[in-house]
Formats: sequence, structure tokens, C-alpha cells
Amino acid sequence: MCASAILGFALALAPWTLRNALIFRELIIVNDAGGTAFYQGNSDWTIRFYKLRDRAEYENWITAMAHDMDQKDADLARAGDSPVERSRAFRNMAIRERQADPAGWAKLFLLKAWDWLRPYPSPLFWPTWVVIGTGAYYSALFGLAAFGFVHSPRPGVRAFSLALLALTMAAHVVIIVVWRYRIPYWDPVLLLYGVFAATSIARVKPARVNR
Repeated sequence: MCASAILGFALALAPWTLRNALIFRELIIVNDAGGTAFYQGNSDWTIRFYKLRDRAEYENWITAMAHDMDQKDADLARAGDSPVERSRAFRNMAIRERQADPAGWAKLFLLKAWDWLRPYPSPLFWPTWVVIGTGAYYSALFGLAAFGFVHSPRPGVRAFSLALLALTMAAHVVIIVVWRYRIPYWDPVLLLYGVFAATSIARVKPARVNR
């Protein structure tokens, strides 16, 4: 089963990778946006993002950031950089900006980790009732899933699931965190153990009291 999944993944990526190799003469797996995503998730723009207080500030921030990103990309294109070189340039720009404040980079990772873990969506984008309702749902699901992990009868599956949760979170925290991206990675696992916990709790019968 694992081999078939890997084969399917390779077949899906092969056409785009081959196309990029023929056009750009470089090994580009699907696209060259890795460096751009890393810059967006670790640059000074991201530091400013976590200081936004309302939608108006967000609108100003996203407009300014998009203009700056377009300008940087245009400058690199005019310099004749290849897609791989442009991706590398964005990654190096982010590293230079963060090296100026290593402690701030560590704090940024913590902010992004919380951004990934928080049970509610950002109040910058959603009305209060959505934030509260979604937060209540995920808080309950997280609690049930934790109970399910603790009482799971299959330690091998539990270890695999925990590794999946940890690796997917780490990959996004290092690069860029978008809260909704957690859903396809984490929700299947959370629901698996959450439903197991809910059914296990429902099957528990109250102890009979002798009179």
C-alpha cells in the first residue's frame, strides 16, 4: 500500500518535473515557489503580520507586501536569474533579515506554531460567531483526540499518526503557516482518534450501585 502511494505520487509529479527540466534545464519539482514561500513566512513582512490588529491594517499590509514581492521578483527576472536562482535568492533574503535578530526568529517560530495549533480561525478574516463556533468545535475535537491517543490499543498506528502530526506541523512552521492548511493534514487523524474516543466513552456503562 505504501509503495503504491509512493508510485502514484511520483507519477503525478513526473510530468511537471520533466516539463520544467526541458524548458528551464533545471530540476524543479512541480514549481519554483519554495523560496518565495520561505520568504513570505520568515521575512520582516511576517513579523509585521503578527502585529496586525484589525482588517484595515491587514488590507494595507497585504497590498504593501504584494507590491514588494512583485518588485523583488521583477528585479531578479531582469537580472536574468533562472527559476531556481530566484527561489534561492528569496530564501537567502529571508535568512539575512532574520539573522539580524536571531531571538526574534525564535519568537517568530513560536508565533507560527501557535498560529498552526490554535483551535479558532483568525478574527482578522472571520466574524465573531465563526471564530467562537469553530473554536468550540476544534477544542472539543482536540480533547477527544487526546483521549483517543492515550487509550489507543494500537501503539504502532499511534506512533505513525503522532509522527505525521509533528512532521506536517514542523514543515509549515519552518516555511509558512496558513491556518486552513492544517485541515487536510490534521483533521483525518484528529477525527480518527476523536471518533474512537467518543464511541469508547459512550460505551462506558455507569457502575451498578448495590442497595
